[in-house]
Amino acid sequence: MKPIRLGTRGSQLALVQAQSVKEQLELIEPSVQVEIVPVRTKGDESQARPAIDDGDTGIFTKAIEDALLRDEVDVAVHSLKDLPTVQPEGLAIGAVPERLDPHDVLVSRDGLTTGDLGRGIRVGTGSVRRRAQLLALNDEIEVVALRGNLDTRLRRVADGDFPAIVVAKAGLIRMQRDDLPTVSLPFDKMLPAAGQGALAVEVREADSALMDLVAELNHAPSALTTHAERMVLHRLGAGCHVPVGVLAELHADGDIQVRCAVFSRNGRTALWARLSGEDVVPVVEAVVEDLIGQGASQLIEPWRDDR
Repeated sequence: MKPIRLGTRGSQLALVQAQSVKEQLELIEPSVQVEIVPVRTKGDESQARPAIDDGDTGIFTKAIEDALLRDEVDVAVHSLKDLPTVQPEGLAIGAVPERLDPHDVLVSRDGLTTGDLGRGIRVGTGSVRRRAQLLALNDEIEVVALRGNLDTRLRRVADGDFPAIVVAKAGLIRMQRDDLPTVSLPFDKMLPAAGQGALAVEVREADSALMDLVAELNHAPSALTTHAERMVLHRLGAGCHVPVGVLAELHADGDIQVRCAVFSRNGRTALWARLSGEDVVPVVEAVVEDLIGQGASQLIEPWRDDR
């Protein structure tokens, strides 16, 4: 079998993620050789800009998907939270490997907690979702735009440029970065992005042999919960760059719980919904209906072009 070309972003975290998928594929099928192919994305080019958020949907994924469609790579690995809720025609998510901890974490040099955040405390983030939830927590927090890959952002804390930043815990786990104090932010204060902590392995639908191979990587509970989260986003008409947090969790009895919050940009308005049930679709529909009934559409409308 010819080598499988695995497309990914070229950031250090993305390469670590791709390496983990490469190793799993080669373990499943020892005769397979996987070659990692870095692809530069629009999101990588935008990292130097000072804006708090880039509203283009798929800025970290489209170039990789285009390479997949042009047969320049055979498999693509994405952070699932970056992937738009609708795949391009001809592509499909072939697997969602086991998800890591979806919490956001506060990273600081001095072991700050949420109780320490207030007037004069600068917290760095490039996410409108995190910004809105920080301001909902305490509107005196000075939320400052922060771009760059994970190592760059952590270095800004270590160098004293920022007292604290907020990042995804899963990224720290994958990069084995435990050299700075971190505090996991509870879900009632900081709901994650849809799919946060999970990877998506994307393939061409017509490539049945690769679809079958990649399917061996799938972790059914992770695939189910992240699918529910992405369904909530899609049905709300909210894209990846909208201040919406959502989390689905499986209970021991088999029920699925979905909670979602929609925020205004400044965090002063926060709409929450939380429901559980046996089947994903009715629970998602009930959560979306609840939020729309509270006025979520009015909060999301300014972001419609981001879908």
